[in-house]
Amino acid sequence: MIKFLFIVLVIILLLMLFRYIVSSLATPLDVRPVKRHKSPHEILGVRPDASIDEIKEAFRERVKMYHPDNVPAHLAPELRQLAEERTKEINEAYHTLLAWKGK
Repeated sequence: MIKFLFIVLVIILLLMLFRYIVSSLATPLDVRPVKRHKSPHEILGVRPDASIDEIKEAFRERVKMYHPDNVPAHLAPELRQLAEERTKEINEAYHTLLAWKGK
């Protein structure tokens, strides 16, 4: 009877060790989806053959929508940070498209 309990205890310990090892191998970075890079046209929501005026209008609309000052102060700071990142992305896309169009 003691041998049986000892064997069961060893098996339980081995299973716990195996579970610990497997869980330590899967880090949060492994399960994050890969972020797909959008083109400047996709970010601003314009066609690739859009005119400079269309690009400027789309830029103004997107900045109004995502500007960090539009996030209420009582909401989580993470939302403000997301708005800041989105605004930076919009600005970069705008300046990239203007450079491509030669302005």
